[in-house]
Amino acid sequence: MLSGDQLIKHFTASNSPLTYDVIHDIMERDNQLWVATDGGGINIISLDDFSFTNIQQKQDDVHSFPANTIYRLYLDPANNMWAGSIRRGLIGIKNVYACSYQNVPFGNLYGLSNQTINSFFQDSDGIVWVGNRWGGINRFDPVSGTFKHYPATKYEKVVSIVEYTPDELLFFSFNKGLFIFHKQTGQIRPFVLIDKEMNDQTCINGFSVNIQRITKTKILFSAQHILYMIWVTCKFDIVATMGEEYERHSPLIIPTKGAKTYLSDLKNICEYDSSEGTFRTIYKGQYTISDASMDQDGVFGWLLPKAWCVMIHGQGRVS
Repeated sequence: MLSGDQLIKHFTASNSPLTYDVIHDIMERDNQLWVATDGGGINIISLDDFSFTNIQQKQDDVHSFPANTIYRLYLDPANNMWAGSIRRGLIGIKNVYACSYQNVPFGNLYGLSNQTINSFFQDSDGIVWVGNRWGGINRFDPVSGTFKHYPATKYEKVVSIVEYTPDELLFFSFNKGLFIFHKQTGQIRPFVLIDKEMNDQTCINGFSVNIQRITKTKILFSAQHILYMIWVTCKFDIVATMGEEYERHSPLIIPTKGAKTYLSDLKNICEYDSSEGTFRTIYKGQYTISDASMDQDGVFGWLLPKAWCVMIHGQGRVS
């Protein structure tokens, strides 16, 4: 880099993070230099602090940049960068905020062990734990963009996941039961719901068990009964029963807001108040609810076979 006749910076692969010494093209965009290399992809150098980032093809990562040898760069009027590669065609580059991941061979760092996703849980460290159908539990690190698969859960159909302890997860494997998963070792052990008889009736009957931590000390289980466990003492208590307080097996747990947890029944929206120990229906509908959610303002939305409905909680208005 020159300023007039004065040399400001001289970058090489040996004295900087530059990925390759053979440079084919350079383009400036938004106070950054885009540097096309012969085998190191594209290097992006900030003109503010001369820091480096790079865009490269990574082995076994289907989401990485498709080429490492870039011959020409072009900045279009919409501020999108285009890269002309050698043997990999023309590549359009724009800033995006989404990335999709599909299934890869078991153990590969750059994808899922199965592409059918049943559940998610993000822990306090920011790690996303993904429950797959027949692919077990996958660990996704958003910082590195990499996955880890666990042989002990490889063939499990993981329906729901919650945090059990800071080092452990509690998950339900369809028609097999509840298990505790250790984050560091990847090993699992069975978790018995109340006792063997109740566990077998609830967990090994062809229906799902939905679980969610609703307070620091309580975990809610939604199945043929709605029940909670006090984590410290492992004490269980049934708060509602299918056929009495609700209709659908395993109501979908929507969110918990304060002491109240909301659930989607067959045609209704229900509320469990953990501070009062009460369970009630707050909305009765005419049609089967396929899915439901609630936003931060307490507005419910649910999916019907042919419509999307919205209810403002507390006002009773449905549209």
